[in-house]
This record gives sequence, C-alpha cells and structure tokens, in this order.
Amino acid sequence: MEGFDGAILRKLRQRDGRCGLVLSVLRQARDPARDGWCGHWGKSGALAYLWITAIIFLLVEPYNRDKFVRFHSFQALFLGLASIAGHIVLSVIPIIGWTLMPLWSLLVLVVALIAAVKAYQNQTWSIPVIGPFAEKQV
Repeated sequence: MEGFDGAILRKLRQRDGRCGLVLSVLRQARDPARDGWCGHWGKSGALAYLWITAIIFLLVEPYNRDKFVRFHSFQALFLGLASIAGHIVLSVIPIIGWTLMPLWSLLVLVVALIAAVKAYQNQTWSIPVIGPFAEKQV
C-alpha cells in the first residue's frame, strides 16, 4: 500500500498492531475519482463496448470526467457507427454484399471483444482508423 492508504496503516499499526480488517475496508473505500468503479476504470471501459453503456458513461459523472472511460466510450460509439454504415453499404450491394454482411458483423464483434478485453486490462488500445477520432473527442 502506498500513499494515503499506507500513511493510515502505519498510524494504525503504531496504535494496536492490528490492521487486517482496516486494510480490507480501506481497499474498498478508496477515492472513486482516483480508482473508478470498484477500483478499476478498466471495467467501465470494457462495459462501454456494449454501446448503450457508452452513452450512459458519457452522460454520468464521474465517468464522463475520466479520459480513459471517455476514450473507450467514444471508440465504442464510433465502432457502432462504422458497423451500421458497413451494414447499410453491404445491404445495398446485391449478392456479394449480402454474403459479406455476416463476415462484417463477425469482424465488428471480434474488434469490439478485443477492445473490451484491452480496456478491462486498463490498456488504451486504439482501433485503426476509429481510434484517432476517439482520441480527438477526449
């Protein structure tokens, strides 16, 4: 433990030497502005790839103030828009477009899953072409 938590634990150890319960309480009661939802912004970033939650995260505090969550929310929304645009274009093209549509859906799903896993691991993974647009919005 470092920082704020470490200073409190040192004082508690000086008093009575017992800090197991206090340590578990401190881990759960950290500052949400620093640690995010349940201690990890990664969970919020991963949930953004459900697309509806991306909109919610952009509207609700403290998520709309965190750059990590904002980036993944915008990236998820832009991925959703690219998915819709791709489906519209492929649906207009007879036969070839119709046969490519399931592959496009699978590609979007795989990219969303990879991005969600990276976000869960607290990594900022930029999807090619879409990622730079999301970075500009943050």
